[in-house]
Amino acid sequence: MKDFSDKNTSKDKEINELDSHVGRRLKQRREKLGLSQTELSNLLDISYQQVQKYERGENKIPAGRLYQLANALKVTPDYFFEGAKLSSDGPQRKKYLQLERERPLNILIVEDNPVDEMLTRDAITASGLEAKIFVVHDGGQAMDYLKNQDSLDYSDRTDIVLLDINIPKRNGLEVLKEVKRDRTIQHIPIIMLTNSINPEDMEASYKQNASGYVSKSFNVAEFNDKIALIVGYWSKVAVLPSMQY
Repeated sequence: MKDFSDKNTSKDKEINELDSHVGRRLKQRREKLGLSQTELSNLLDISYQQVQKYERGENKIPAGRLYQLANALKVTPDYFFEGAKLSSDGPQRKKYLQLERERPLNILIVEDNPVDEMLTRDAITASGLEAKIFVVHDGGQAMDYLKNQDSLDYSDRTDIVLLDINIPKRNGLEVLKEVKRDRTIQHIPIIMLTNSINPEDMEASYKQNASGYVSKSFNVAEFNDKIALIVGYWSKVAVLPSMQY
């Protein structure tokens, strides 16, 4: 008769680690909102000792309670599982896709020209679509920001990047190449922006798996239309990794 004790022990350990991870995420979010354990317990009509046990991973959080916690802390339930590293033994955990986006599209603009940055910001705003804009000004800053996605709150993680080709420190093609070689962030769509259509740059961009190559326009209305199409596609049509849990 086979001894399954080691396998069961490994599975129990994985479950305990997941409970601890959920507890840590709960504590981080509560503290970020400036809530005490007592204040959170009052919102949920439970004892603050129960909140303590949840945060220490001592008590498993039932699905219904997790949903209440998500509402109280103004996050989606999948927030608590972000960054969890589970064992690869056995069947993989299923991932479900949201059919409707539950938060604004997070757009990282990588642009060193103040005028182009302003025009791109204005174009996103003019699109009338929900979006949060984050900006960095050179290739080094772009890589630092993208490689530190795990340190960001789930609601602030990058959905798409609008990447100018001609930026200092590392140009846009170098940033694109580095991102697409990094398995932790290679899924993030990158749209290259340029003031001129250069066939070599265009080919290089698509060979490095850019999600688009778009020329900036000297006509503001035309540029606004292009940006509106980009934002509309990625927020209303495409299904992104950020829409899974």
